Amino acid sequence: MIRILLLLVLDHLRHRPFRAFLTVVGVAIGVSAWLAIRLANGEVYQSFEQSVESVVGKASITLSRGAEGMDETIIEVIQRHPGVKSAHPFLKIDSLIQDGPSTGNTLVIWGVDLLNYEEVRPSEDSTPSIPDNQWKQVFSPRTVFLGKEFAKELGLSEGQTLTVTGQGISHNLIVG
Repeated sequence: MIRILLLLVLDHLRHRPFRAFLTVVGVAIGVSAWLAIRLANGEVYQSFEQSVESVVGKASITLSRGAEGMDETIIEVIQRHPGVKSAHPFLKIDSLIQDGPSTGNTLVIWGVDLLNYEEVRPSEDSTPSIPDNQWKQVFSPRTVFLGKEFAKELGLSEGQTLTVTGQGISHNLIVG
């Protein structure tokens, strides 16, 4: 079997060497692009994970129900459990970018409820470094925060709208 396959490959190389070369180059480019995307996605995920850890600490248990999502009422039950020091929900939504130069590309949206974190909320006795009108934007459910390089890649700046579709629903998000 291997001998027959080898004869076919050698025959193809002998009669169409340029086409065989282009095929090998095409496969190599495809594999390297796939690997680069996998590595970049891994780095983005790791960076986000470290950011969340710096705000809320290292999680010892993660609960997930996959694409179906979880019933939000269970979070309150978990938070009240005597053996749980703290429990905070976060979302992961796979969406598609609907406009701009990156139309059709996948965007993974990670969301945390900032109102659950004491470290983030402004206290009454502190002088906030963010004006009141900007706090509304920070806590708006439509605000999305992008890294400067990524926003530049998408051609977006603060205050502009990013349209994405997630779970079959279109959302207009404001870049914060």
